[in-house]
Amino acid sequence: MHPEVTTLGLSILGGIAGYVVGLFGGTVLISIVSSNTHDKSMEVVMTGFFVTGPLMAVIGFVSTLIMPPRNIEMTIRGRVKQALVVVLAVSWRQLALLPTSPLPL
Repeated sequence: MHPEVTTLGLSILGGIAGYVVGLFGGTVLISIVSSNTHDKSMEVVMTGFFVTGPLMAVIGFVSTLIMPPRNIEMTIRGRVKQALVVVLAVSWRQLALLPTSPLPL
């Protein structure tokens, strides 16, 4: 198999993994931070689905695409793990930037 095809396929997997992490990470993030009381459940789902999910998918795809494997025989498992580490690191960094006290109303 050609290395370009392998890299593209793994980048797509990195994007899918990034979307899943962003979806659930955004859901948790908004449910903690949001002070909305009227339709908080809708806000949580829509933010995860349309904002944080696609953002992390792009980050996962691009980071997997631009980080070439050290050798051509690197396993798919290793590349997927590498993409997940990058996506989780970015998600963790986003959670670390959250304020520790409640937002003023």
